[in-house]
Amino acid sequence: MQPVPCAGCHALQRRVHDLQAENDRLRRQLDEATRARKRQAAPFAKGQPAAQPRKPGRKPGKDYGQKAHRPPPSPEQIDEVHEAPLPEVCPDCGGLLDETHVAQQFQVEIPRKPVHRQFNIHVGLCHQCRRRVQGRLPLQTSDALGAAASQLGPDAQAAVVELNKQGGLSHGKVTRCLESLFGIRLSRGGSAHTVPRAAARCEPVYASIRQSVGQSGRVVPDETGWRVGGYPAWLHTVVGPQATAYVIDPTRGGSVAEAILGLDYDGTMIHDGWSPYDRFVGAHH
Repeated sequence: MQPVPCAGCHALQRRVHDLQAENDRLRRQLDEATRARKRQAAPFAKGQPAAQPRKPGRKPGKDYGQKAHRPPPSPEQIDEVHEAPLPEVCPDCGGLLDETHVAQQFQVEIPRKPVHRQFNIHVGLCHQCRRRVQGRLPLQTSDALGAAASQLGPDAQAAVVELNKQGGLSHGKVTRCLESLFGIRLSRGGSAHTVPRAAARCEPVYASIRQSVGQSGRVVPDETGWRVGGYPAWLHTVVGPQATAYVIDPTRGGSVAEAILGLDYDGTMIHDGWSPYDRFVGAHH
């Protein structure tokens, strides 16, 4: 006599079958995701294209929005003038042409050919103290000679700082950018060393900024957390009407504001309720 399955056994078998099907489906998805990670870089899949896709670009008429165009340069900005003459005959039928007018088109281009400069440095000795002295021109960015005589110019160094600090490019990407755009070969170390060298030449400008802020009738100091070589520090700002002085300091106290403003500062200081500047204000009053 064959045993008769009960209703609970049928339900359990259906449950097992459903779970097996769900397990198979999840395994297929996992396999597809694993294979996708191993594929070469390609645009993200967006599924099948639409049967009637919308026309790309902006809509015509009033829905187009405000049109923008590049304004032409002023006459004093024109560096080159090139003539595009008419061909001798019509390119379609070969007929003669009558010139009706001359229209202007303008173009702005990036100069990509680097300028290579040679400086003939005159070197001599002092008759009195026998000190070695050499000539120096404003365009030079270093006094180094010999193996280190090949240097980057001021504009090239400014480009390195701009790409690294404002553009956020690593020094490796900065070197690739200079070589691909201008054919200037530079090592990562050379890019890294360029930044402090450029900063040293900017010290007179930075000193004038601190002086301008220190002479302001009102200032707003503040500070925020910073990191220097992995160690904690503070980025201080002292904002004046005409300029803002930035100082990175390992301390959070009001000594930075003291150094910029001086203890005899008699202007108005606006700051939040935290205490670094209370000592400075108290000493000032």
